[in-house]
Amino acid sequence: MTNSLKNSVQLIGNIGKDIVLSTFDNGNKKASMVIATNDYYTNNKGEKVKQTEWHNLIAWGKTAELMAESIAKKRSCHTWQVNQQILHR
Repeated sequence: MTNSLKNSVQLIGNIGKDIVLSTFDNGNKKASMVIATNDYYTNNKGEKVKQTEWHNLIAWGKTAELMAESIAKKRSCHTWQVNQQILHR
């Protein structure tokens, strides 16, 4: 059995804004969302620092539909886990 993913990432973070689900004339769907992940470290002054990174995510087709449905159900917990192929544009 081969894995069709060329690479993958798992993001666990806070949902930054409502997911946007778009449907195109050809029926294809696109879901867009933003996730914030936090990292904590101690700087050279001994202070604890929180660093937030924002990730723009886009899904297509059935994945977009499933993501939109799942986000609507899990919105109250404000976390989302992603494990899909990644492309940087």
